Amino acid sequence: MTIPAFRFDTPLPLERFLEEYWQRRPVVLRSAIDPDDCRLTPAELAGLACEEEVESRLVRQDPDGRWRLRHGPFGDRDFLELPEEHWTLLVQD
Repeated sequence: MTIPAFRFDTPLPLERFLEEYWQRRPVVLRSAIDPDDCRLTPAELAGLACEEEVESRLVRQDPDGRWRLRHGPFGDRDFLELPEEHWTLLVQD
């Protein structure tokens, strides 16, 4: 997996971002990362969600229509039991 380069060719200069936003308040930086630089395969993403040091969450809709949230780390079996739709995996860190 390649770490994507963070581009600051946005209207917000790097210095201003660091002074005003970094770990202080949210900001949207559109096109700050080229999507082609950060593509993960589903298997890579699932693999990250199985790691103890990676924060991950699995959100899925039960047959009764209620949404459920589970926190990782997950195992291979967790992914094999997923339905075809109505779920999402969130990975960060």
